[in-house]
Amino acid sequence: MSFKPWSLIPAKLAHDLAPIGVNTLSLLMPDEPPHWKPLEWRGLKFPNRLGLAGGVDKTGKCIKAWPKLGAGFMELGTVTPLPQGPNPGTIIMRNMQGKALWNKMGFPNEGVQALKKNIKNAGSLSIPLFVNIGKNRNTSNEEAEKDYIQCLQEIYDDCDGIVVNISSPNTKGLRELQTRDYLTSFISRILESRPGVSQSKLKPVLIKLSPDSSDEEFSEMLDITLESGVDGWVLTNTTTHRVNGLSFPSEGGMSGAPLKELSFEKLKFAANYIGEKKGDRLIISVGGIMDENDIRMRLANGADLVEIYSALVIEGPQFFRNMGKKLKNWH
Repeated sequence: MSFKPWSLIPAKLAHDLAPIGVNTLSLLMPDEPPHWKPLEWRGLKFPNRLGLAGGVDKTGKCIKAWPKLGAGFMELGTVTPLPQGPNPGTIIMRNMQGKALWNKMGFPNEGVQALKKNIKNAGSLSIPLFVNIGKNRNTSNEEAEKDYIQCLQEIYDDCDGIVVNISSPNTKGLRELQTRDYLTSFISRILESRPGVSQSKLKPVLIKLSPDSSDEEFSEMLDITLESGVDGWVLTNTTTHRVNGLSFPSEGGMSGAPLKELSFEKLKFAANYIGEKKGDRLIISVGGIMDENDIRMRLANGADLVEIYSALVIEGPQFFRNMGKKLKNWH
């Protein structure tokens, strides 16, 4: 097992220092990400299928670094209309032996205007860029769509697609937006808010769903989002479930290896349930992807792309290129 110096630093401090490490390491890397099993989807070209999950780079402080580190695409955010700090108390913990991560951050970010500025300053990018949008914690669910629409419209021209995050367990009541009472009208109005008049030129909007829903609830969410015309799904967010041997708090979301089975089952369920109705919609799988076998399994069971978060915390930012070496002959 290789030495991981960041594991000696407290989790919160390591999280805060990560942008410095990521940007510094990227200076030593080639400009182009590795090419393996490339994908072209709706005009977007993915040099490989492994991308950055939402939550890692919330305000785009490392935009230029991720392609050099080897990512095939990136999802920045979650971003909210107004800047906001993290939830009070401890917000992140890790268990290196269990390859597990816990957080209750609650969308801390510098606001959509700061992200917009960072994207503009980065200039042209060699990989697709999605932006994950959410609501400020003080915005009620009844008013939530206004926050999402504001974020979408302000960032729309600066990204390749939008991910609507209604599944984080760290903003009180947010997951209620996944229920039929909210979801049907909520997602329709967000889709209708996209600038432009030509349907063929509208940028894609994906929905990020929770792994903690029952099969019945999950089926309902898939039905509603299919009927509304979303362009794809990100499956899944962190879980409120806990496993034996990990002393994480009961609140907040857990990710990493303990989420692997649950996230994988939700992917297979969704792919089977949607079936031929998927059409050219996109499925991105995230949750517990820790090695090249996990990547292969997700792509073989319905995912078009995969994302990582906890693997970067546990294995380090060289993970993208390490996977590129192991998957370089996969076409």
